[in-house]
Amino acid sequence: MPNPRFDLKASLNSSGYSGEKKNVRFAVHSIELWDDKKLLVAGDIGYTVGGCYTSMTGFRKEGTVSAGTIQ
Repeated sequence: MPNPRFDLKASLNSSGYSGEKKNVRFAVHSIELWDDKKLLVAGDIGYTVGGCYTSMTGFRKEGTVSAGTIQ
């Protein structure tokens, strides 16, 4: 099943989109956390505008300890 968030990031990256427009920097980010067994246990997808990061969605593997519930 297609994932629109990953499709957006892939599309922006493959088109070479740099986010530079009228001196405002924009970028889409995917952050992943892997355990020592090389299993994906947490992640976040978000974007930056200038120096400000905003999370669009995040996840963590069930049963793992959370660092907080800021989202």
